[in-house]
Amino acid sequence: MDPATGECSGVFKIFNGNGKECLPAGWNTSFFNCCDDSQGSFLLFKEYCTEENATAVQAVAAGRAHYIGDYCKKKITLIGCIQKAKMYCVFNSKFGRIIQEQGRPQLKKFAPDGNWGTPEAPNCEGFTPEEFQMLDFSKIDLSELFGDLNPISQINVESKIENAVGGYIDKIQ
Repeated sequence: MDPATGECSGVFKIFNGNGKECLPAGWNTSFFNCCDDSQGSFLLFKEYCTEENATAVQAVAAGRAHYIGDYCKKKITLIGCIQKAKMYCVFNSKFGRIIQEQGRPQLKKFAPDGNWGTPEAPNCEGFTPEEFQMLDFSKIDLSELFGDLNPISQINVESKIENAVGGYIDKIQ
């Protein structure tokens, strides 16, 4: 945003993501698996893993990451790959990841496979407002989100309504 005019100086992207990697067991991690999301593993061996590793693992566990692929991060001649990396596009929400995964194939720019880039150079860019308007939301399955929603019981709803109405009636009497 331009502070002088208050106008947006760049292109606005919707559900933009960032490429983040985690390192499985290998040379750079002293053979500790920094992609392990089991509880407590980061507390015990955090010195071997970067903040980026932790961010990627947390995003995967929360359903906010799209897996791009593996690549060799460190190679030694005659030995080969001594450290691999798992690359993800990480989004701010599970909803954003779902819209990206199911919306990209609908647009020519990303079709047919979503154009996620490569593990070495991920393409996690969001949609422009024009691209977002072209998405057919009837073709996007959001059922994955329903498990995250806390169902409110009918009794709880009725009780809250009764209390609100009762409180209102008490005030006007």
